[in-house]
Order: sequence, then structure tokens, then C-alpha cells
Amino acid sequence: MCNVNLKIGDFLSNSELSKKFTLSIMGGMRFSTKNNILVLITKIHDNPYPDRWEGNKLYYTGMGRTGDQSIDFQSNKKLNSIYYTEKITTKLVLFINTDQNKYLYCGEVKTIGRPYFKYQYFTKNEKRKIIIFPLIVKNLTSISSQFFDSTMNIKSYKHKKTTNSIIKNIDIYQKNYDNKNYINAKEKKYYRNPDIAYISKKYAKGMCQLCQKAAPFQDKDGNPYLESHHIEWLSRGGKDRLDNVIALCPNCHKKMHIIDDKKDVKLLQQKSLEMYKHYFSINNI
Repeated sequence: MCNVNLKIGDFLSNSELSKKFTLSIMGGMRFSTKNNILVLITKIHDNPYPDRWEGNKLYYTGMGRTGDQSIDFQSNKKLNSIYYTEKITTKLVLFINTDQNKYLYCGEVKTIGRPYFKYQYFTKNEKRKIIIFPLIVKNLTSISSQFFDSTMNIKSYKHKKTTNSIIKNIDIYQKNYDNKNYINAKEKKYYRNPDIAYISKKYAKGMCQLCQKAAPFQDKDGNPYLESHHIEWLSRGGKDRLDNVIALCPNCHKKMHIIDDKKDVKLLQQKSLEMYKHYFSINNI
């Protein structure tokens, strides 16, 4: 078995990761027969698999992009055997793919529960069976809180997709959504879908949805600066859904987090519901 010799928080390129562990350059589960190491890779955004964080626990989706997943398929079988067989000495390590060619080392992980099946939903009521592997990440708090601030909550997100495709992505996300999706770094960091934030700002057309005034300034890309607000806060059990998000100016956003007036909440709920119906009706979802 190779010596990992990496510090938690280190970044590798895909080629560096492959060379270090003697792995394929493809796939989210990569087993090195030579080193007896199974490298697991997850993503925070644009993940085709519905991996979910709960503190330092990761509910990791098995291998297989299309059709029902099988527990006997390649690395699924290996990870399943690690849970059921104490004698297996395979090391498990986790990386977060933070962009196209950057992989953040999160350290060793352990299986903490029996693998189970659930459904992954798509548009038009399509679904398939996937395997969920409950894991625990040993030293997640070693990674800087600032990293999760920027990774879990993207404030500047440049879209190259059409509005129709974004709404379809939101639909799939909401069908598979579980509001327990947060990471415990040095404090709780909740996941926020950047597509939802983007659409809420697009719908606002540069106007704060509470005070009805124009955004106070433009961002570096020349767009009106508004902030997406969860009407029912995530920390209070609110959901990261399009019908719970609204675009506000910085002043009104701060006001909602300090005063949170019930009349304002009701008004914003009505507006977010109108936005939700608008996009989901014109896209036939």
C-alpha cells in the first residue's frame, strides 16, 4: 500500500491524482489494485449523482451513470465488501472535485452503515435505483471554513446554459433534494444550488423584490447586484427550492435576517411562488 503523503486541504490535478495512486483518469470511484486504495471523488456543484453531506457524514452514490445500479458492479462491489468484511485492508480516501481539474484531498473515510438502495428521479417522472454508501470523513474540520464558504455558496456563477435547461436541472435537483445537506467545517455550511440563485436574480430583472428599488450597484460583470435570500432560512429547516428563494438588495437582505417581519415574509413567499409558477409553466414541467 502506498503512503498517501498528502495534507488534508492539498489540491491535485487529475493527472497528478492518477499518477500518485496508480489510477485511471476517469470515474468517480477509482480502485488501485497495486496500492489497494479506493479513491472516491465527489462534487459540490453540477454533480450527476445526488451525493449528500450531513455534517462530516457523506451519503455517497454508487457507480453507474445510466440504468439501475448494481451492488456487484466494479467498485460498488469493492466498497460493499469493505463494509461487510472486517479483514479487508483497503484504504478509502476522498477527494472533492472543485472544478474541471482541481481535486481537494479530504483524507481517509470509513463506512459507517449498511449500503442501501433509493430512487434517483429525473424529469418526466423517470427514475432509477441507485446505491447509497454511508461514509464518515475523519478530519473535515482541518479544511478551511473559507473553502466551504466559497464552494457551498457560489455568489458569482456564470451560466452558459439556456434558461430552459437550467429550469430542468432545478427540477431534477428539487426531486432528489434533502434539506439535510450541510458540511461541518469549523461551523455548519449549507449547500445552496447556484442555478436557483441565478434564476431568482434573472426573474427580478435588477429590482429588489422587497423594496422594489433598483440594485444599488453592478457587479464586476456589469450585472445588477442582488443577493438570493432563503425566505424560510436553511438553518431553520427551510428548503433550497425555487419557491423558497427571492432576490433582494443587500440592505433588504440584511433587514430580513435581523427583523424578519412576518408581513415581509408573506409578501416574499407570494412573489417566490409566482416566480416558481412562471418558470415551471413556460417550460412545461
